[in-house]
Amino acid sequence: WSRLSGPWLLRASACFHEAAELDPGFAAPHAGLAHAWVILGWSGLTPPGEAWEQAAREAALALERDPGLPDALIARAFVALLRDWDWTGATRDLDAAVQARPQDAGPVLWRGLFLALRGEAERAGRELARAEDLDPTAQIVSAARGFVACLLGDHEAELEQQQRTRELDPAQFLGHWSVGLALLHVGRLDEALAAQRRAVELSEGGALMQAMLGHALARAGDTAAARAALGELRALAPAYDHPYQQATLLAALGQPQAAVELLARACDQRDPWVLLLGVDPLLAPLEGQPGLADLRRRVLGPAGAR
Repeated sequence: WSRLSGPWLLRASACFHEAAELDPGFAAPHAGLAHAWVILGWSGLTPPGEAWEQAAREAALALERDPGLPDALIARAFVALLRDWDWTGATRDLDAAVQARPQDAGPVLWRGLFLALRGEAERAGRELARAEDLDPTAQIVSAARGFVACLLGDHEAELEQQQRTRELDPAQFLGHWSVGLALLHVGRLDEALAAQRRAVELSEGGALMQAMLGHALARAGDTAAARAALGELRALAPAYDHPYQQATLLAALGQPQAAVELLARACDQRDPWVLLLGVDPLLAPLEGQPGLADLRRRVLGPAGAR
């Protein structure tokens, strides 16, 4: 599932289902299915509401069989976060997962990402550096470290880290997407566009990659192409039209009111990306826009408004 695309997630799910059938008392396949559902929902390949309910069900089945299984605790934490915006419950389960398996990069990675979403970038950076020490070859850990460098405003460090992410697996879209975003932040627009086009190609036209390509086109001043990318994004995802990603694209196109309206719809639909409302640099053009602070409070709690 860590390859993150639809076909690989389906293959992973089939393996987990087979394992669960072979040993009904085995907790790990249910935890694996819970993670797969979380990624399916995060990528928009499954509508979020359905994905979170399926993930909750599988995490509960895993914890019935093994109440302390770290992977199941992580899955339950992200269900709490994605479905219920329960930051306290997510903290509790992620801390328990790391305590149960402190030398495993997985729990440390997920807690680091959680801290980044909560706005604790410096602490997240320390956590993710430890995850990379534990597993230097994990592409998703490397990408998460680059994301934190971005949140800290160190875009040269972000670019260096994301170039390493791409080198870890050049055939995977994640590295090209991450490098493209970093290049955008340092103003190298032509290279950013090339990286995002490669990400779209490798993801087989993935909607999230299409959204970032549209954002890069808007930043490069190609408004017509950016609007075309927005249309393609909507056409690519008939089951779920990614309102959060549409909002970031509209922000880049100079339509702040329409962007905030889409963010409100994203909150109503429990779009996973609303967890980035407090930290996402792509939302910078919307600062001070009426309604944005209320949305942040709704998702992140009283500390979310700024």
